[in-house]
Amino acid sequence: MRATPSHSSLPHRRRRERRLAGRALLAAFAISLAAGLCVPPAGASGNGASPVTLSVQGLPLREVLGMLARSRGLNIVCSADAEGLVSVDLRDVPFQDALDAVVSMAGCQVSRRGEIYFVERARGEADLARLRDLRAFRLGHADPAELQPVLEQSLSPIGRVTPYPPLRTLVVEDRPEAIERIARIVAALDVPPRQVLIEARILEARMSRDMRFGIDWSLVFSRGRGSGSLDVEGFSGAAGQGGSGVFLSWGEGDFAAAIENLEGVEELNTLAAPRLVATDGTEAEIIIGGQLGFYVVTTVDNTVLQSVEFIDTGAQLRLTPLIAGDGYVRMRVHPELSDGAIENGLPTKTTAEVTTDVLLRDGQTLFIGGLIREREEFTRKGVPLLSRLPILGMFFGRTTRSVQKSELIAMIKLHILEPGAALLPEDVEKL
Repeated sequence: MRATPSHSSLPHRRRRERRLAGRALLAAFAISLAAGLCVPPAGASGNGASPVTLSVQGLPLREVLGMLARSRGLNIVCSADAEGLVSVDLRDVPFQDALDAVVSMAGCQVSRRGEIYFVERARGEADLARLRDLRAFRLGHADPAELQPVLEQSLSPIGRVTPYPPLRTLVVEDRPEAIERIARIVAALDVPPRQVLIEARILEARMSRDMRFGIDWSLVFSRGRGSGSLDVEGFSGAAGQGGSGVFLSWGEGDFAAAIENLEGVEELNTLAAPRLVATDGTEAEIIIGGQLGFYVVTTVDNTVLQSVEFIDTGAQLRLTPLIAGDGYVRMRVHPELSDGAIENGLPTKTTAEVTTDVLLRDGQTLFIGGLIREREEFTRKGVPLLSRLPILGMFFGRTTRSVQKSELIAMIKLHILEPGAALLPEDVEKL
């Protein structure tokens, strides 16, 4: 005798049939993922380079996203309110388009930060405004434009940073916990920059005619206890062996006295002795020279315009200190010696320069030598009064031409200042 099913068992049977149908669809979805997702083609990255074929009906959003994440090896994070049923039928579509379609079917939105996808309930601007707090960070030392991209890496998907350069301010809108995280980052980065006290001495050693190869620097270093050197090729001779190549050295001792006592140095003049404070990572520049002016003629619509432009000549020294810690400073040094002339209305400029980085200890002296220049000097000698007569003066006097050779020398000594410390007289005395 066959039992007749009761009316109460029919709903249970329908629910069971729906579960079986859902599992069948889920199995079909898994097979399509295995074909289209699990084995990306050669050269395709695991972030969704291969197309997606997807057919699901009435599956929860979290299950679909979980299978997408596992098949592609992705990181997908869902908020507590990201839920809903998904029914899509996609074939060979880009991964990002498929992900957007799945998420939007459940009334959610997806955003990517780094290697993580964030899925949350889609909200209007009014809803986002209620979730966000607002705080303005007034910077005392850091540049808002430089700090903005650093802070944007720590925002939540609904956060944003707006700089206001006139007041050196960053306006942050985000969740309260994200703003607290950003506040800690700002406190760590917006600190007073460290400074270096620099004393520079630019010397000019006038040499005798016999010193054709420049100063013998081996004698200077033996008296001044110098150490280390950097030879720059392309110059005549070798530094440290009587040559005239540009070179660097550092050490301790009274180099000025050692140079002045060298045989062959007729005169040692101090061209400049500046003392300055440079901020960590900021270039300081010392220029000793002049400007050579020349005319520039421009024709515009049959109108001739004449202007004057200048080129810098002389000795220039550019220094960029980078405090490395443990009492050391990495110094970027760029000495340059240039001379110019006007020939046929056109300026010409000759330059000898070198750029290098050196590592110095606090209180150590950096020595730059080998910048040699020659100048022509004309001297008029003769019988007083008679040698100045027109035409006849040439019989009572003569003009001699001589070439004066000199070498420019730079000595730089530095001292690291403590953060926030004022420049005291004893700091200068340390130099």
